[in-house]
Amino acid sequence: MKNKKFALLMMEFTHLVQGASISLDEHQALLCRFGDLNCRIEDAARVGLSNTILIMVTLDIECFPAEAALRINADFALTSGGYIARFKTDDYFFVRAMPLPDHPQGLLKTLSDTVAITTALRQELNLHVVN
Repeated sequence: MKNKKFALLMMEFTHLVQGASISLDEHQALLCRFGDLNCRIEDAARVGLSNTILIMVTLDIECFPAEAALRINADFALTSGGYIARFKTDDYFFVRAMPLPDHPQGLLKTLSDTVAITTALRQELNLHVVN
């Protein structure tokens, strides 16, 4: 079933940030750039979490040991309720599951906070990358 609350929030959010008009169905996500980071916002109902959104931000780290990601995932002061994940591609992402905001300004704040955490994670991860 289509989550109308999620779709409406995404449409309001795109208007708030002066983005292009969008149309979402239950299998789509909102892709955007926040600064120099690529972000993906999707309805977590797709994975069984109701009234929740998933925010995934590409870490854009060339290559680093998976052990470094595990070590950082265990440091909750760094990850703030999120985690580093590697999906089917070779890219690493910072992923957060957050309650579905009621207003687009709430989503903007949540996205901004997630990007700030991701920026700190990228700095920490770069310390573990061997050039």
